Amino acid sequence: MTSTRENLRMGQSRSRRPGRRILVALTILAVPALAGCAKIRSTSEEASSQLAVATNTTESAALSAATTPPPAEVPAGICEGQGTIVHRNIAYDVIDGVDPNLLSLDVYEPARSADCPAAPIMVYVHGGAWSIGDKTGTVDDKISWFNQRGWVFVSVNYRLSPVSLGADSTALDPARIKYPIHNDDVATAIAWVHDNAARYGADADALSIMGHSAGAGIIAAIATDERYLGDHGLGLGTIRCAVPLDTAAYDIRARAESGLTKGLYLNAFGTVPETWDDASPINHVASGKDIPDFFIVTRGSASRVSQARDFAAVLTEAGVSVRVLRADGLDHAGVNRAIGSPGDSLITPELGRFLEGCR
Repeated sequence: MTSTRENLRMGQSRSRRPGRRILVALTILAVPALAGCAKIRSTSEEASSQLAVATNTTESAALSAATTPPPAEVPAGICEGQGTIVHRNIAYDVIDGVDPNLLSLDVYEPARSADCPAAPIMVYVHGGAWSIGDKTGTVDDKISWFNQRGWVFVSVNYRLSPVSLGADSTALDPARIKYPIHNDDVATAIAWVHDNAARYGADADALSIMGHSAGAGIIAAIATDERYLGDHGLGLGTIRCAVPLDTAAYDIRARAESGLTKGLYLNAFGTVPETWDDASPINHVASGKDIPDFFIVTRGSASRVSQARDFAAVLTEAGVSVRVLRADGLDHAGVNRAIGSPGDSLITPELGRFLEGCR
């Protein structure tokens, strides 16, 4: 299908296989704010915090036993990981003139008994307004939590747009990195993980994706628009489950036309309304496409929450199983930090229950 994206993209090809069934359900989980939790940030605060998250939350690569959730939280019958085997800076693609780090991923393999079955895979995509961030940021608790539960955890990088918060579209370089390059890179990384799963004791048929902020927008697009993975011969059903964490990128036009974050979207998606529509996950949802199950975490302003609920409603209408969790006790960065964090009672327990159906 020829489209606005086809005129913009820079893709490669790789062989793949198609996917699986879709269930119907929409569950909305409202999580009340807890005393002592951070207050919800205003829209203006989020505009700047999207850029601050990646630079201020990068953690050390050391995996401390002190940050590992208690074994009692691991579901019965799971072949648990007893540690982590780290594989860093693996190239999933090579493009002349591009920093190799931007086209690399890290694999965190659970150390398990040789008789354990192949492990499910979670591919994580960082946020940072499509312009900053790195695969090493805010992942330590996630690695520990997923590995202990027998999952292979993969964190990916992708090419970034230039840093820009201004809404002056005339100042933007037309040749800059922008849509659909971020999505194409992550799709290429997912294809690499699928092809190489067995090398890390993983099950290519149990591959899920998760992202925060801009990364959540990227994974929502890849999980609903079949063209990205289709470039690699991969069907949408190859993705078992999708977990977007606190994004407003389901409807790009709604964010690019006005608002305090307008500049972020013009920088990442350009100035053409037809391109915004083409980039919006909500516009690619349809029945019969084998779209994976979704676990959507949202919070913040009424318009932000409304976007998530509208996206969930369209998914449900298309026959996709969806759960929506309101995390109003956390700010934007706090949602990301909560995943796998010891003591988190807002998101991690519900996510764990959801992921039992994604193995």
